[in-house]
Amino acid sequence: MQSLLRTRLYSISFKYRSFATNNVMPALQSEIRKKLMESMRNKDKKQSSTIKLFLSEIEIANKSNRPVTNDSEVIRLLKKSIKKKKQAIEQFLSANRTDLSDKEKVEIEILQKFLPRDS
Repeated sequence: MQSLLRTRLYSISFKYRSFATNNVMPALQSEIRKKLMESMRNKDKKQSSTIKLFLSEIEIANKSNRPVTNDSEVIRLLKKSIKKKKQAIEQFLSANRTDLSDKEKVEIEILQKFLPRDS
């Protein structure tokens, strides 16, 4: 009886989930990765941590229903991330946390370098 139960549990425990398997990386994303490597070589912790955080947002988006497949989607994520950081600045300033708001401002400046000039 136990072996039968184990077999059932074993077969139920496997679940499959399919992801988009597009191995082509958008040009802007590869540029951001190059900038990450450069900042890591220069030991610029603020820039490298900000870029790592943004690249993790891209990876999370790739595993969702809307994978990032072109530069316009990377730009959309950049704008979304900048918007979140601006909202965080407002909250930090209302709580009199200028140290955290200054940190967010620096991160916004780093992310804005990757936006096109017309955005």
